[in-house]
Amino acid sequence: MAEDKGQRRIVQPDLSDVTPTDTGRSGADGDGNAPRRVRRRMSPEHIRRIKRRRRNRRILIAVLAVLLVIVAWVGALAYSAFKTKSELEQAVSAASVAQKKLTSGDSAAVKKGLAEFSTHVDAAYRQTSSSLWKPAELIPYYGSDVKAVREAVSIMEDVSNNAVPKLAESADSLSLKDIGMSNGTISLGSLGAAAQNLTDANKTINDAAINLGNINGTHIPQLTDALDSAKNKVTTLADVVDLAQRIANAAPSMLGLGSDDGSEQAGKRTYIVLAQNNAELRSTGGIAGSWGKLTIDQGKITLEDFSPYGGLSRQVDAFEMTDSEKSFFGSDYLMYPQNVTADPDFPRTGELAAAMWKQEKGEDVDGVISMDPYFLQGLLEVTGGFRSVPGVDVTGDNAAQLLLHQVYLDLPDQESQDAFFGVVAGEAFQHILGSLDGKNSALMKTVTKSVNDGHFMVWSSHEDDQQYIDGTPLAGDLQKNPSKPQIGLYFNDGTMGKADWYLKRETSVKESSVNADGSRVYTVHVKVTNTMTAQEAATLPPLVRGYSDQKTGTERHGEIVTVMYLFAPADGRLVDWKFTGASAGDGDFDTVTLYDELTAGVKGFTLQPGESIEMMARVQTSATAAGTAATLRQTPLIERTDW
Repeated sequence: MAEDKGQRRIVQPDLSDVTPTDTGRSGADGDGNAPRRVRRRMSPEHIRRIKRRRRNRRILIAVLAVLLVIVAWVGALAYSAFKTKSELEQAVSAASVAQKKLTSGDSAAVKKGLAEFSTHVDAAYRQTSSSLWKPAELIPYYGSDVKAVREAVSIMEDVSNNAVPKLAESADSLSLKDIGMSNGTISLGSLGAAAQNLTDANKTINDAAINLGNINGTHIPQLTDALDSAKNKVTTLADVVDLAQRIANAAPSMLGLGSDDGSEQAGKRTYIVLAQNNAELRSTGGIAGSWGKLTIDQGKITLEDFSPYGGLSRQVDAFEMTDSEKSFFGSDYLMYPQNVTADPDFPRTGELAAAMWKQEKGEDVDGVISMDPYFLQGLLEVTGGFRSVPGVDVTGDNAAQLLLHQVYLDLPDQESQDAFFGVVAGEAFQHILGSLDGKNSALMKTVTKSVNDGHFMVWSSHEDDQQYIDGTPLAGDLQKNPSKPQIGLYFNDGTMGKADWYLKRETSVKESSVNADGSRVYTVHVKVTNTMTAQEAATLPPLVRGYSDQKTGTERHGEIVTVMYLFAPADGRLVDWKFTGASAGDGDFDTVTLYDELTAGVKGFTLQPGESIEMMARVQTSATAAGTAATLRQTPLIERTDW
């Protein structure tokens, strides 16, 4: 470089030969000056990395935001589910209170309980119908649980809106303060006026019970328990309301009070009363040894004296029997009035008894009522006992034992025994009719228990009344509706004596499996034991231990001859069975056949004193009954306190 005198001249370097890479290098030049920085050009890969990092940050932020939303949604849903469960539990509790208060006659408490039920159900419905719940149905595995809860709450909300208001309107009419008996006269208060409301409410609640039964369980045990509790309560409520509407529709006319709509005028109704003797078994209880006549005139009850077979001939003209009846009971059983109870279908018993009465006495009756000493004993528990004309104390503790057994030990012949039975039965009813004032609640509980246990049944010859009795325990009928599965277990005595006082029966029914089509299989276990001792067999009078065998002529020594019938539910079947113990033979039924379109197995057996026979059988319901548990209807049990 050249220099002017006194000045330094800066010469711009020639960069024509410097590459872009060179211009980007750091370091001093030859004169010690720092080079000018030149921006580096990024490679395509570097650019892609930068874009990926930016995209990933955006995705991460979005995911975190979604997760926060999901967490918030799950938390809100969990809280809503907790609230729903709590509301359902409180609704069930309120319904239970209302039901209990109904039986005590506290209509104000019933209304309060129904109002609380609706409040809690409506609150649960608001929870499950919110926007939180619908998307949850799409969740794998647990989505079906959410759907089940929403369906259940929706069904209960329908009950709350369409049934509960009608029940609340009917609460005063259902009060037991106005329904009951006084001075031998039955009063129903304003029950008849509530018939339409109860009928409408019954349809809604019955549909709800069926629909709830079709909802399967969930994967969460606590949730399943809550749903099951709600199902059970609605089912119980359905049974109560169904019974109430049946009584409200049929009772006024059956008691001679007329109907509220004017279609039935007040007047007199006449009924045959069959006193069944459980010590000599028949399918619906025992032989109909004593018959009485009961009239109800505008609620006023009058009972005439009981007499053997009601004064009918001990053998009447034969009636036309069905093929099933001939097959099961023999071709001549309808010739004997005491055998009308051999048929397990009580409406058929009522028809037969009414026809016999008409044939012998020329009188039409409005129906037939069946009762036994256990029903009488239950009523005496409510009213207290009395001292009979023959000088015997008859109480709520001893009436059954006295009439089913002791009378045959104390009195020497059948004529005096029949007379004793007739007198005591008549006295007992007169005593009961005059002692029920102010005991309506206790009376209702006793009658309900007797009906459920088969100790009290009613048949009406009026179809308009009978339609409300059919299908209930009060009717004592064979259930032929596949959607209401009923297992039947019935017994007829062949000993021709009162030996069944010693026949102990133990029965259990348990669900064992559910098939893919919804049908259910139940295991039925029955053990029957002759509890008579050898000493008793040697000393008991012939009428108790049984007269000589009709076929062989040999004298009986304590053996009890019995025929058992096991009925499958309508449209169901007997899957398998096995008999063990005395008189079990090859372990099979004697025959399996049809009885009025129902499948039934028949087994006859003879038990010596101390012997037992057991049956283990599996019974299947119809697929039509999916979601509905089977019930057991059986010949009423002998109830002894010393067993």
